[in-house]
Amino acid sequence: MVEEILQWLKNISIFLIFMTTVLNLIPEKEDKKPVQFFLGIVMVLIFFQPVLKAGGLEQKMAQTLDRLTLEEEAAAMENVQIRAESFEKQYYVGTWEKETERQIRMYLSESGIPGAAVSVTLEPGNTGEAKEIRIEAPMRQTSIYREEQKKQREMLDEKLTEIKSVLSEVYGTDPAHIMVEISE
Repeated sequence: MVEEILQWLKNISIFLIFMTTVLNLIPEKEDKKPVQFFLGIVMVLIFFQPVLKAGGLEQKMAQTLDRLTLEEEAAAMENVQIRAESFEKQYYVGTWEKETERQIRMYLSESGIPGAAVSVTLEPGNTGEAKEIRIEAPMRQTSIYREEQKKQREMLDEKLTEIKSVLSEVYGTDPAHIMVEISE
């Protein structure tokens, strides 16, 4: 009888050391919760092991522990999957924005406005619509006369207004959210 009590106390001590070590090795608090839950259940089982053996409940508790462990692992895997999907979505949105910026720069260049700076922010979700488009078009001065410079600026302004309309249609963006600036 004394030997069984000593073995029981030894099991509790070893498990406490193991539990402390495992919990200290897990870096994020979110990841600790399911592990703490599982280790807490195991600790309760170890603590009540002599009572469970006497009552014949040890087998039923082991089955319950297995079921709870499986449920907790499934919940933890679902959490990991949600975080992975979120990371994947952020990656794709960033890549999509960069590709949209590249396409707009190419379109501007083909329209006679090379060297424009373009910034695109996409709508959240997978709609493909741009929330905001910013374009900074350089003004190429080919004349030293003010009147000709004014005409060039007006022509560039007209061209950018047309481009703004096209971009609004193509990317489903409200024209008010397409900002166009002409830099000197």
